[in-house]
Amino acid sequence: MNAICQWTNENKFRVNQLLARLTRRCDQLGLHVLNDDPQQDFRVSAFITTLVMNYLFTGKFKRTK
Repeated sequence: MNAICQWTNENKFRVNQLLARLTRRCDQLGLHVLNDDPQQDFRVSAFITTLVMNYLFTGKFKRTK
């Protein structure tokens, strides 16, 4: 989370809210990592950074259709 806050210049509270929301949604959908993939942390960090940057530039989290 610290790296995401540093890269995006967003406060920890908002990033933490996003992480909590994503975690709840993954739990609802039954999504989880089955094995210990060393690249997984980088992929998740990149995804969350992208969401935060979209929010900063557009004021909303974009959904894909």
